[in-house]
Amino acid sequence: MQGIERAARWALAALVIAAALAACGRDKGDPVDISRQFIVALWTGDTERVDKLSCKDTVWNFTGDPSLTVDVARMTLAVASETDDQVAVTVSGSVTFISAADQVEVRNLDEMGITQFVLQDQNGWKVCDIRSSR
Repeated sequence: MQGIERAARWALAALVIAAALAACGRDKGDPVDISRQFIVALWTGDTERVDKLSCKDTVWNFTGDPSLTVDVARMTLAVASETDDQVAVTVSGSVTFISAADQVEVRNLDEMGITQFVLQDQNGWKVCDIRSSR
């Protein structure tokens, strides 16, 4: 009888530990939100934010404008594919740039050729690549 009780206690302890470990699953973040934050940081020259949202050792050859206001309300992002360690986010629609002198420019992202962000899990989703349709 004691052997059965001991086995039952060990089984219960194992279940509690397994449940606790499953509950501690790490939140990688929302890849759509991360992609949106990344593109705005890139366009506005927020290099600290770009670095935080980028994969380790990724270098972007792009200089943004810190005085620029970026309106992404008409930009559409959606998860195209996802695995445990990689996600692709498609981008479409338009973005509005407003300069410090209040000049407004609307750009169609489809015409610019920006179509997809590739993110990898590096202690959360990080942008590793931007793929273009051109």
